[in-house]
Amino acid sequence: MRRDRIPAQIVTLPDDPTRPPPGNPSGYRKVGKIGDGSYENVTKAVNINNGEYYAIKTHKNMNSYSGDQIRYRLMNEITFLSSDHLLGNLNSPYVVELLDWFQSKDKNYSMVMDFHEMDLHKLMVSQDLTRSQVKLILAELVLAIEACHARGVLHNDIKPENVLVTSDGHMVLTDFGIAELLLPGEKTFGRYGTPLYMAPES
Repeated sequence: MRRDRIPAQIVTLPDDPTRPPPGNPSGYRKVGKIGDGSYENVTKAVNINNGEYYAIKTHKNMNSYSGDQIRYRLMNEITFLSSDHLLGNLNSPYVVELLDWFQSKDKNYSMVMDFHEMDLHKLMVSQDLTRSQVKLILAELVLAIEACHARGVLHNDIKPENVLVTSDGHMVLTDFGIAELLLPGEKTFGRYGTPLYMAPES
């Protein structure tokens, strides 16, 4: 999505007929914390109907922030992952899938996704990767990036912490908070991402 200025106190999801209706938050019971970021927190939750574990990412109150870009980021990810025109029906095993979403009484959006214990940063710290493992990781990340680019989506923040690792060792690209839509023929000149992982010239 283009980064137009967002008027203060007016941050809502854009209308999208391809977005599935919101689910019921009472169908999930939180059982622990996975992480806590500047703009959102991620908790581990169990679905009370099927007993499966999921990760629920909840945006902190977006309208309490004064900066346009912060409030933009808070609604950006759910827009990209829920729209069939973007990543909503991508069906790539290497890109995170939005399984459910809902909005709480205090207007905070939450996204339900598959739960994975490991991310690539933890994997790299915990063990020495073999050449064959590195080849697999890079190949699957290339496939994830190609799948996103085929829909015109630029991730803008690829780093080990944003790559989940499944129980059988496959990569899943996640966190589309600062992703953007690049239409055919357009160029982008923005400098986005985490400074530690940005190219020196940026």
